[in-house]
Amino acid sequence: MDTPGFDDTNVSDTDILRILLKWLDESYNAGQKLTAILYLHRITDTRMQGSALRNFTMFKKLCGEGCYKNVVLGTTFWEVATNQLNYEVAQDRETELIENKQFWGGMVEKGSEVVRILNSSYVARELLLRLAKKSTIMLKAQEEIGIDGKSFDQTAASQSLRDELGKERTVAEKAKKRLQEEHEYKMQQIEKKRKAEEEAKKKEHERKLAEQERERIRLEQEQKKQEAEKAKRKAEAKARMECMRREQEELEALMEKLKLEKEYEARSQKVHKLINEVQEWFELLQEGIKAGKVLCTFRDVAQVYHRLCDYCFKSIGAGTYYRMYLWY
Repeated sequence: MDTPGFDDTNVSDTDILRILLKWLDESYNAGQKLTAILYLHRITDTRMQGSALRNFTMFKKLCGEGCYKNVVLGTTFWEVATNQLNYEVAQDRETELIENKQFWGGMVEKGSEVVRILNSSYVARELLLRLAKKSTIMLKAQEEIGIDGKSFDQTAASQSLRDELGKERTVAEKAKKRLQEEHEYKMQQIEKKRKAEEEAKKKEHERKLAEQERERIRLEQEQKKQEAEKAKRKAEAKARMECMRREQEELEALMEKLKLEKEYEARSQKVHKLINEVQEWFELLQEGIKAGKVLCTFRDVAQVYHRLCDYCFKSIGAGTYYRMYLWY
């Protein structure tokens, strides 16, 4: 009988085991007994782990240690190992299966046979004929159900499957929890990194704003400084212009003063000349009086005198001479 394989996509391992145990119970009650069980394993599989290890553990409980001598452990897919490297790797896997007690080692020690099943109908037929010659056996599962009257859930195979599934669920839950924790940790790290980046961006933005504000204040201060310097230069220029204006006014006043002084000096010279002329006329007149002669007329003197008076009245301080010579 070719049993349905485990790890089916549409049927659970529990349902497959239930079908298998039902057939074993019915075949036993019908007087059909097994002579051998052939367990197949692909040599191309990296190693026995996960569901394969779980199913093998359940398989051992199904058979029972008393039936191990009627169990043949066969490896298949040897034709895939075509080159030397793959063949050596396949041999190492076979050795590991046989020597590891967690895998096939325990069953081999208790009578199980390990064979290589090649891709040949002749080899397969010879193997089946050889197995058919073995003595009949009663599997532990048949004994539990047929003799002990245990239910499906009470069988060792079912319990083993539940235990292994429970372990796998526990492992899966732990793995899920670990993945979830890792995911949460990664999300926290991502969130932390995001917050750090946002904080860095915020600080950078604040730094740029502060820098812009400092630059704005600097420009304002520079502008104020320039305006102050401009105002200072303007004030200095205004002061210089005012100073130049005052100097110009002073210079003009000085020039006017010099001009007046020059005019006054010219008038003074003319007045002195006229005074000298009048003095000469008076002296001539006095000499004539002393000599009893008329050297000049009063009219001649008066003309000079009046010219002097007319000029002196137009001059500053000239009246002094007028008064002086009037009495003289």
